[in-house]
Amino acid sequence: MVPRGAFSLAASIKFLEGFTPASYAGPADGVLELAFPAEGSWQTVGVRVRQEPSGGVTAEIVSPAEPGPGLVAEVRPQVERIVSLDVDGSGFPAVGERDPVVGELQRRYPGLRPVGFWSPYEAAAWTIIGHRIRIMQAAAIKARIAERLGEPVSFGGRVVHAFPSPQPA
Repeated sequence: MVPRGAFSLAASIKFLEGFTPASYAGPADGVLELAFPAEGSWQTVGVRVRQEPSGGVTAEIVSPAEPGPGLVAEVRPQVERIVSLDVDGSGFPAVGERDPVVGELQRRYPGLRPVGFWSPYEAAAWTIIGHRIRIMQAAAIKARIAERLGEPVSFGGRVVHAFPSPQPA
């Protein structure tokens, strides 16, 4: 994947680590490890996202071990959306030139693009889970739902539970 405009996976990971609903704590090597149901088939996948020195971004499906071409086709646009690579950010620097507040944020967080929920279904579930309770409580409930009902994905020595799909098992 080739980002259009500034992009820093490291900045995105740092954002995600501080975003309570995500409860993300990944490896310390600048790699983003995601576990989620692929939209369409709802098959749980494990994806490892890296930013190459050239600036390009690669997403490797690590689970299932041998994904078919249909699953790869489902996962790519979903990963692009999750890490905000589905948006052309090439005009964003001009916004910072016109607006000093935006410009300061761009300097403070270079290349940051928000990391979205893995799916609109998960975002909708978060809205219901987090309604009128503290964000820390909601994040704990969401994590327990994933651990009890979601499928585990192994990234070597680390297991990540995907938030369950809307598809009944």
